[in-house]
Amino acid sequence: MSIHRSTPRLSRRRFIQASGALTASAVLPTALFARTGGPQRLVVVILRGALDGLAAVPPFGDPDYAPLHRELAIASPGSPDGALALDATFGLHPELQFLHERYTAGELVSSRPPHPPTVTVRTSTAKTCWRTA
Repeated sequence: MSIHRSTPRLSRRRFIQASGALTASAVLPTALFARTGGPQRLVVVILRGALDGLAAVPPFGDPDYAPLHRELAIASPGSPDGALALDATFGLHPELQFLHERYTAGELVSSRPPHPPTVTVRTSTAKTCWRTA
């Protein structure tokens, strides 16, 4: 009884895939990271889910915010566990002190999302609107 061991053959398709992956791994780092000539960076963070915009940047100055969010509402600045004021209406979640320090140093900007053109109660419709801009 002879045991025949077959060695895996490298197909042309597999060779091209491996070559492409190797080339991409060599080229992509320089393509993805722009040379800025300085320490300035633009970082854009889109918040969804549990830490969405209302949790991270609560509109404590909006009279409808606390009644609508009840126990989930972040208290106004100056209250125990209150928001860290950005302006008279918006603040940062109290656990985001490190971002508040960046904001007061002029290194962070918080922007409010624009409203979609129509009011909808369907989450999928709203998500499609935001993703397609």
